Amino acid sequence: ARGAVGEVGVFQIRPELHGHPGTTWSSQAKAAERLLLELVQSSGGQLESAVKKYNGSGPKAERYAKHVMAMAHSI
Repeated sequence: ARGAVGEVGVFQIRPELHGHPGTTWSSQAKAAERLLLELVQSSGGQLESAVKKYNGSGPKAERYAKHVMAMAHSI
């Protein structure tokens, strides 16, 4: 899968920012895990902030992060 701004794979990682995630589901999952861990650490452990960073910036990223966190809390 390729996104509108060059994101690749099932987790839509931007290779120019984070390196190419590979072509297998496993390599893409590991790349997403590595990226999310970095974002959580750079966000001081704040998961919502990390999710927002994963999805960019601005109002859409903010809304999406809140949506993801609400879904996570409902599990």
